[in-house]
Amino acid sequence: MADANINYNTAVSYWESTSSDVNGVLGGYGEQTPVPVVEQNGSLKFVRKLKSRMLISAEEEQIYGKRMMDFGAGIGRVTKNVLCEIEPKNPNMRFDLLEPATNFVMKMHDELNPLKEAGLLGDIYHMGMQDWPHNVTDGSMNNKKYWLIWCQWCLGQVPDNELIYLLERCKSLLVKNGTIIVKENTINSYSLEDQDEFDPQDSSVTRTDDKFRWIFEKAGFNLIACEKQKGLPAELFPVRMYALKPRDN
Repeated sequence: MADANINYNTAVSYWESTSSDVNGVLGGYGEQTPVPVVEQNGSLKFVRKLKSRMLISAEEEQIYGKRMMDFGAGIGRVTKNVLCEIEPKNPNMRFDLLEPATNFVMKMHDELNPLKEAGLLGDIYHMGMQDWPHNVTDGSMNNKKYWLIWCQWCLGQVPDNELIYLLERCKSLLVKNGTIIVKENTINSYSLEDQDEFDPQDSSVTRTDDKFRWIFEKAGFNLIACEKQKGLPAELFPVRMYALKPRDN
């Protein structure tokens, strides 16, 4: 299996060797290309279509706020340009981020300083997804529930079984009508023989669309929406956005 080759240390070393800017986190498709704006707009259109299916009670919003988690957050690009724009005037928004690469975390603090000054920046977790939240020891996870957990271009660094466990952990940390959105490179699936692809450079796996759907099912989620990102360069893998709700909701 391709995911058996994933090595966390190799992955972190790769990302810590790249530049701490949009060009670095997007693998060379930085602000000199249309890619950042195109994909950010695609994300916002996708999530805005779901707003009527993301309502939570006034009581839960008062207790937990509308807290979001940005997995594999890089330098904070998605939080800054997508998550902040979902409900930009809501004072109950809070943004947590998780990122293992030290250089990105340092840059993230600069990029998101306006959020911090506005009192909207939550906690930044400098760790891998495989360690969250059970290895958080500072008490910051106490009484915390998420309205939205966003996973973009990072789940390929986690093996299949660990990804299932991660999603199960996330499920227990959602408010009653909470949502997980996954945005990842995919391989079009035309038969059961289609295989995931391993990239030794950053020690990641690109999964088939069928594999993602199998993982979501195993983790106890219903897939409520799926779209392909439009407008990206033809040489890139197809990028799909998946919206997930816990099956027991």
